[in-house]
Amino acid sequence: MSFPSSFFAYLLCRNPNSILQLPLEKLNEVHFKAFIIALTGLYSVKAREILDGQPTILIKKGEILEKALAKQHLNIDDLIMLLRNKDVFSPKEVEFAILEPDGKLSVLRKEELLPATKKDIKATVTPIQRIPTELIIDGKIVEKNLITTNTRIRSHKKTQ
Repeated sequence: MSFPSSFFAYLLCRNPNSILQLPLEKLNEVHFKAFIIALTGLYSVKAREILDGQPTILIKKGEILEKALAKQHLNIDDLIMLLRNKDVFSPKEVEFAILEPDGKLSVLRKEELLPATKKDIKATVTPIQRIPTELIIDGKIVEKNLITTNTRIRSHKKTQ
């Protein structure tokens, strides 16, 4: 059984060292070419730009850049859908929207439309004392977490 080329290329692009984890008999010419391409992209900025592409600004200061949309083969409906996925319902709310090479949209909202933080309203912040930890999993007490959090559980007996 051999690995599909696309699966191998996916793994290779995520981690070029993954080729070292495959048995030698599983490697073939396609794998070798994918490995060389991935290494080239890893060490060459120009090759990475050609292979991966570059980010494209789609919205600038609330205005949709229609030429950029056309270049990316997107229409306004596609852009609006991508914005809604980021909880933005109007391009006017956006300072910049950038289509990343992986197809995801990065959105920088306008400063005046960002929600206020505790720092903005000068509210006092209590530091987090400890990380939330599961004390009971599937109805069973996790003794190790009780000890590390220094927590005591009182036993409750059912009364009939």
